[in-house]
Amino acid sequence: MQKQLKTIAIVDDNVDNRIILQTMLEDYVILEFSEARPALETMTAQPPDLILLDISMPDMDGFEMLEQIHANEKLRRTPVVAVTCACHARRSGTPTRCWIR
Repeated sequence: MQKQLKTIAIVDDNVDNRIILQTMLEDYVILEFSEARPALETMTAQPPDLILLDISMPDMDGFEMLEQIHANEKLRRTPVVAVTCACHARRSGTPTRCWIR
């Protein structure tokens, strides 16, 4: 009997972040989205097992998208992990700290 792979949706407007996450999650089926609205439409039709959600996106921020996920009967029980990158720069403009939460 073949094991069914879990599906993870990555919702992030930054292509580099999506590539990094895809590389780390190569043993999963990945649904990749650069915008929140198309992600919501597709995930409602095909709910993933997990959503990795960027907080800072141009069309709809992650907090607003999370509210829509919780209001959606098909998605409200899907676990969501907020994934965001923030960099603090010194006066020289060189990043001193970067992290993904």
